[in-house]
Amino acid sequence: METPYTQLRVYLVENSAILLNLLMEMLQHMRGVSIVGHAASATTAISEISALVPDVVIIDIALQSGNGFDVLKTLGPAGKRPVRIVLSNYASPPYRDVARRLGVDYFFDKGSEIHQMFKLVGSMVMTAGR
Repeated sequence: METPYTQLRVYLVENSAILLNLLMEMLQHMRGVSIVGHAASATTAISEISALVPDVVIIDIALQSGNGFDVLKTLGPAGKRPVRIVLSNYASPPYRDVARRLGVDYFFDKGSEIHQMFKLVGSMVMTAGR
């Protein structure tokens, strides 16, 4: 008898349409990942994340309005769902420190660490399916 496969529900907060399309395409090709929504502004992201209750939120710091830190502030205490992943060009130590204080679980530089982010999401699917 086959075990049912658990879908990892992912929400994307990204202001670049090009990168959003890339993230969506890559994540949709990963077995066990379901993209439940996306936003380019903090206000929309906050509202939709609250309503959709995803397992994982992938957040950029620079947004069309507001910023990723605004989103992180609303996600509740660290260690609670959703898993918070920052994927940003703003990856210097001060940005990483603020994100860590706001409860981010993982922080990746868009320019050099995006493949590690995809590997992490893949490992989350493997863990969720057990």
